[in-house]
Amino acid sequence: MKDESKEMIEFRLARKSYGIDVLLVQEIIQSTTITPIPYAHPAITGIIQLRGEILPVIDFSRLLNNNDLHLNYTRFIVAKVKGHSVVFPVEEVNDIVRASSEQIVEIEDAQDVKESFIIAEVQVGSKEAIKLVDFTKVLDTIQNHKNIA
Repeated sequence: MKDESKEMIEFRLARKSYGIDVLLVQEIIQSTTITPIPYAHPAITGIIQLRGEILPVIDFSRLLNNNDLHLNYTRFIVAKVKGHSVVFPVEEVNDIVRASSEQIVEIEDAQDVKESFIIAEVQVGSKEAIKLVDFTKVLDTIQNHKNIA
């Protein structure tokens, strides 16, 4: 990685810390009612309306096979990924984290499908490493899913 810092927003899901590139984030809002969509990809929990715009809600934890956990989503991260505004529900948003290239360890050739969404681990201070998520890959996975009903 180049010798520059990277900013991300740290969020929590299932007691783990994840990060999203701050440049993708449009806003963070309080959680709201989600309208379910039948026959959608299992990670799409539904849609919300935000200021007249209909946005899909993508539950990243479902892609991590956390289907059995009952997570308490308190915030929605609204992000622009591949030109689309999408919503990611999270349990909490902690902070904006700036990490130097020395603190970022890129992950290559993930063995597990759910780990393939993680592109790097970021170690900031003595707390647990933040897993930096490739939300472009998350969206690609959902868009390429063939739903056979």
